[in-house]
Amino acid sequence: MAAYVHVSFLSNYTVLPRFKGVDDVLSLNISSNEPLFGTAFYSFRIINAYSNTVTTESTPSHQKFFSPTLGFPSLS
Repeated sequence: MAAYVHVSFLSNYTVLPRFKGVDDVLSLNISSNEPLFGTAFYSFRIINAYSNTVTTESTPSHQKFFSPTLGFPSLS
């Protein structure tokens, strides 16, 4: 999985990937020294999760999936 972030965005904010050890989940942590986008928050996370099913003649059907608790962890 790949992510593209515009250079002007990177010059204003810190963008760090967050690896969970799962191939079909990508997280980016965005942070700044000032509140972001008119909110009171100094950081937020973008999560991209997908499910991929691959079937070919040479390999049986294989399904990769993530659980809802992995994609949407509970927050305190």
